[in-house]
Amino acid sequence: MAPRPMAPPAPEALSGTYMITSVSTGLKVSRLPVEDKSGKPKIIAVLPRHQEKYAIPWQIIPNSDGTYTMMNRGASAHAYDGALFAKINPGVPPLFARWKLTKVPVAKAFNGGQPLPGSEEYAYIIESADESDKPRWSVAGDVGREPRDPKQIAVTPSSIQGYTRSQIFFITKA
Repeated sequence: MAPRPMAPPAPEALSGTYMITSVSTGLKVSRLPVEDKSGKPKIIAVLPRHQEKYAIPWQIIPNSDGTYTMMNRGASAHAYDGALFAKINPGVPPLFARWKLTKVPVAKAFNGGQPLPGSEEYAYIIESADESDKPRWSVAGDVGREPRDPKQIAVTPSSIQGYTRSQIFFITKA
């Protein structure tokens, strides 16, 4: 009987309360500080710096299949029509309710466009657990300018193997 191949090591599981911050903008990701009272889905956005104090910590719940449920202010994050929303109404069918978190290195310091050794830390790509087109969270538009208003997180198909800074998020214990 041939030996079984060894399974790859399990990724570090996240579980608990975290803040999510966009790598490209340095701004926190949260539901808006003021929302309507309807049962409609609520926008999830990067908050401008003057609203960051209102950012709500995320509950990250590991699922048995290695994916995660991401919740903000008690509602799970869902993709709909290319954007990220918090599902409020339990009667609405779930859309992309499970998320895959992929840890990637991010350089914090550069010299001549090259990362300085030892300046790396880790952040995450957050993509749907749906294997068809793996839509990812992304900060759309001009990420070089700080928004005056909240900017909704886009959820767009991953058409390339790599990733951009706008698709990477720091996840830190709250």
